[in-house]
Amino acid sequence: MTIIEIAKKLNNLKSALIFCHVRPDGDTLSSAFGLYYALKRQNKKVDIVCPEVMAPKYAKVFPFTPLKEVPSDYNYDCYIAVDCATEELMGKPYAFFAKQKNTMVIDHHKSNTRFAKENYVTTLPACALYVYEIIEQMGVDIDEKLANILLVGVLTDTGNFSHSDVDDKTLLIASKLLSKGANLGKIYDCVFRSRTKEKAALYAKVMAETKYYHDGRLAIITVKREDLDFYGLDIIDTDDFIDFPMTVESVEVAVSVFCQRKDLFRLSFRGKNVDVNEIASVFGGGGHARASGAVLSGFYEDAIDKLVFTVGNYL
Repeated sequence: MTIIEIAKKLNNLKSALIFCHVRPDGDTLSSAFGLYYALKRQNKKVDIVCPEVMAPKYAKVFPFTPLKEVPSDYNYDCYIAVDCATEELMGKPYAFFAKQKNTMVIDHHKSNTRFAKENYVTTLPACALYVYEIIEQMGVDIDEKLANILLVGVLTDTGNFSHSDVDDKTLLIASKLLSKGANLGKIYDCVFRSRTKEKAALYAKVMAETKYYHDGRLAIITVKREDLDFYGLDIIDTDDFIDFPMTVESVEVAVSVFCQRKDLFRLSFRGKNVDVNEIASVFGGGGHARASGAVLSGFYEDAIDKLVFTVGNYL
């Protein structure tokens, strides 16, 4: 599919159901809400399904809470997953999604499995950049509200324009969003400079317990379920924790290990000059060359040993 073909198809719809991925980040939310408002402007029936709660910081930017489950009382013309690289990332709603005839994926991860009937997958730094192009091609005017929504995805998935895949096109679209009224300073304050005392305390604890391997080239942080409970937080509150180890000069790869259960761990990878998508794929995961994720089961000590050994093969 092309941007023009997607825009034409969306213009011809009467209704759509949009899906975010689990542990919703700024890009999947930005892409979903961007499409939502563009289609709403055309007086279509539109809903968003997000299988897990979005972080409080995003609630300050996005104006309402998405549905957690698929509505049972309405059939939609099209079912669209945004920023979802794999079936697993859709979470529980995938079982429903897979049964539908008219499904679409709009994504930017090179590990995408093309699990929809129609797939648009290339490798711009943020999915929200594609959504901007689609909305523009639909002929929908991008007002201040839409501009702010889309800029969230661009900022979060480019690391505030710091990632190596940021190019002139990325900055050009960001500039256009600013010209439409997007408030860069306000978004930055809401998303990147908004932390409760409880989150600050957990952040300090996790960073103080960072472990280094391979002469400091690998950093591993661990987020424990009991610590989240102690501070009254959710795992989504730790989505930016992985960024700090990457500021350590010697670190080439950083891994965040979330102890979902005593024998199940969610992994988040970040890399400087290392393709962490390849590392994540060893554990059945994937994502971007500089940011990926996976799931690992077993005992904690064994999981760390596997990570240290596997990452070592890529350093």
